[in-house]
Amino acid sequence: MPFKQARVRTRSIPLPKPGPIKLGYYNSAVTSGGVFQYWHPTPWGEQYHTYLNRVHTIETCVDDLHEGPPYYSGGPFRKLKGVVSHPYGGVHGVGSYERSDKAIRYVGGFRSAENDCFGVTPLWNATNIYNSPSSYYPAMTGWGDKAYNRCKPQIQAASGFVFTAELRDLSRQYKTTSRAFHDTWRLMGGNQVGRVMSPKNLADHFLNVQFGWKPFLSDLRSFDNVIQNYHKLSASRKDRNDKWIRKRVPLKTSTTDMTKIDSGLGYKLDPFLPLDFFRSPPSWTLWEQTTTNVYGIGSFKYYLPEFDASKLEFDSRWNQAMRVLDITGARISPSNIYKAIPWTWAADWVSNIGDHIDHYTDILVDSVACKYCYVMQSQQKIRKFTCVLPFISGQIELSFSQVIETKQRDEASSPYGFSLSWSDLTPTQIAIAGALGITRM
Repeated sequence: MPFKQARVRTRSIPLPKPGPIKLGYYNSAVTSGGVFQYWHPTPWGEQYHTYLNRVHTIETCVDDLHEGPPYYSGGPFRKLKGVVSHPYGGVHGVGSYERSDKAIRYVGGFRSAENDCFGVTPLWNATNIYNSPSSYYPAMTGWGDKAYNRCKPQIQAASGFVFTAELRDLSRQYKTTSRAFHDTWRLMGGNQVGRVMSPKNLADHFLNVQFGWKPFLSDLRSFDNVIQNYHKLSASRKDRNDKWIRKRVPLKTSTTDMTKIDSGLGYKLDPFLPLDFFRSPPSWTLWEQTTTNVYGIGSFKYYLPEFDASKLEFDSRWNQAMRVLDITGARISPSNIYKAIPWTWAADWVSNIGDHIDHYTDILVDSVACKYCYVMQSQQKIRKFTCVLPFISGQIELSFSQVIETKQRDEASSPYGFSLSWSDLTPTQIAIAGALGITRM
């Protein structure tokens, strides 16, 4: 979502000593009669390193300016924090390491891992992060509509209209399921004449279970809930009618295992010691772990006259019947008609046609709209670089981590979701928004 009046803020934590640091030095062995006497400085002498990244941690934040304080509105938001390498700066793995012939030794350690070790776009400074954000921020595509649909008020507690339409398939579902058991029996040693369970049979049974019996049994449970708790469900919808309802919903929470994404020989750290310092070739491995959290938050209002207790006709038989139809989902609406059409689940599997039809139902039937709706996504990506150095005197292992954290927020384009902007609204939609007390900022 574009920023209307972008504000960019950056900050960074510099290295304590950004200049050249001494990593170590080489000595050569001085012997007499084949007996070691002492270590003498070598002609190539001391080893220094200047860290390319002069900062340890970088942060940048891009958002819109809003009136305040106090602040009553929000908008698009992007924040990135990058820890270049941890630990970063200084000298690591300090020790005394001799060559295999014991004629040369290195006394000191190694630099921290930098961008060449982690295989990502260089985290040079905050300006670079802001100018090239696409390589760091995960996509937000599709999350807005999911946040809107999960946050909006749910009027119906069952799918009566769709349930009734699916009853016509009940006998065929019995037949498909029983046929699957028959084929399994044949496969396990029953009548082997003719074809046994082929992929088509398995596919038919899968579709029957996933999109036949599962929804059917789910509807039965929903109807049982409505029957057992109808008065409670009706009262809650009456209490919330024509009132702002704030809701926060989780959409995705996941953490991947620490996974190896690259490896090789060598160790990519200065100074680079010749192979005769090692019992076997040094090696390195790059690991990655990603934690993602997505959630939506919104304030919604709906208005249905049959739930308006201030009206004199609230207890009329007509309004009582309408409330039953609303809660059981037996009313005629664009969404229910669409869901009752056979195989519409297949279209929803590869598109969001059903979401758009649900939006029309929200607008035309339930008068649902939002004062605000946001989708937020945070992600932490940890890359761990380890190198194994099998020195003659013993093996050591060095490990460094780079952390990139992102936070994003997108807002709904209009009271009717993320896919419909104010400029796309019809007079009817604008009138409904006005009746619910929503004004365009």
